[in-house]
Amino acid sequence: MGTPLRLEPRATRVGDAPALTPGYAVLAAHNFPGGRVTALGIERAIEHVEEAIMAAGPLPGAGGPLALQDMAVASLFEAIAPGEATLDLDAVERAFSALADHAQGSVVAGRQVPTDIASAARLVWLRELLHHGRYSGLSLG
Repeated sequence: MGTPLRLEPRATRVGDAPALTPGYAVLAAHNFPGGRVTALGIERAIEHVEEAIMAAGPLPGAGGPLALQDMAVASLFEAIAPGEATLDLDAVERAFSALADHAQGSVVAGRQVPTDIASAARLVWLRELLHHGRYSGLSLG
């Protein structure tokens, strides 16, 4: 099953740990002004998420998977890997790379992942949680 993960507008919740802020909507609003995903915005979003994760200390369930608990993230998951029930770090990295390529002007990359600011913020959260929280992957919970 995995450690429950909810990406909410104002906070991110990992298991029973205290809420991590900012949530995806706040992250998107502060880093993607004008509703446009940019390379600089992605870098700033990464910094904000890394700071939140590092400030939280050890997160529950490290080493195992994160179980996605909300439909919006499940939709993002489906867009990244149609028909899959789990995603490993490499799959999330490929999706993130496509988002970064889109931010730098690639039209083709924009067809591989959702490129709206909310999806971009969620993807930043997922990638950074897998890296810094040391989770093995994502599952549809």
